[in-house]
Amino acid sequence: MELYRRMSIQYKLVLPWLLPILGLVYAGITAPAGVMGELLLVTGLLCAAGMIATWLLGHKVLTTIAYATKSANATANREFNYEPPMLGRDELAHLIYTLVNLRNSVRHMVKKGVASEDEGVSASDQAATKQSNIEVRENASKVEAISRSNAVIEFNLDGTIITANDNFLDAMGYRLEEIQGQHHSMFVDAVYKESAEYKDFWAKLNRGEFESAEYPRVAKGGREIWIQA
Repeated sequence: MELYRRMSIQYKLVLPWLLPILGLVYAGITAPAGVMGELLLVTGLLCAAGMIATWLLGHKVLTTIAYATKSANATANREFNYEPPMLGRDELAHLIYTLVNLRNSVRHMVKKGVASEDEGVSASDQAATKQSNIEVRENASKVEAISRSNAVIEFNLDGTIITANDNFLDAMGYRLEEIQGQHHSMFVDAVYKESAEYKDFWAKLNRGEFESAEYPRVAKGGREIWIQA
């Protein structure tokens, strides 16, 4: 059954002819010579001609389906220059003609939509958008420069570690997967972790207050280092 599903349409169209042809071959072998043999030969030739005609029809159907598929894909990808051949006046040719009309309609709507967008955006809006894009690129460049030259770690407001750059990881002796999802308190000693000063440190950060100072931190293995924040 799976083989039949994967079989080309051409073969599916030819298959019904195989049984009568095999029957005629068997009859031609077993039937007596004479008029019956000639009749079987003529019938066999007619069946063979029908099978060839069916094969050619299947080839035409497959070719049209290939053109239709290529045309539909070209329209979906906005490749509007593809022109499928339109031969004949039967239903298959009408299918190609319909797809070409669809392609032309989509192309017209796309061009109209682009023109409407261009008309709707004023010069001042375009200038503002351009300036905004420049600022975004500049800020991204600054952040990248800071990350290259400093040890950077990122937290949620509850102290959970989101990520850290290589400079920070090298300084602390950890890999990213060892600290990601852990709490910032893994970098302080047990006494400071329970102190009011440490709780106040996080309270200020949650209020948006920032203090620049040097802080003692505990690296992997209990090694103490000082960092500027």
